[in-house]
Amino acid sequence: HHVIHWADGGPTNLHNLRLLCRRHHRAEHEGRAAARPPPTRTAA
Repeated sequence: HHVIHWADGGPTNLHNLRLLCRRHHRAEHEGRAAARPPPTRTAA
């Protein structure tokens, strides 16, 4: 599932994708959930 839809200018790469189960994919499209990008990781 695209975090930022490609039609809205989102990139078509792995960093913009999330695996969602059927239930959460449907909730996303019905506006009951929102896919978010992971927190930014920094090296220590």
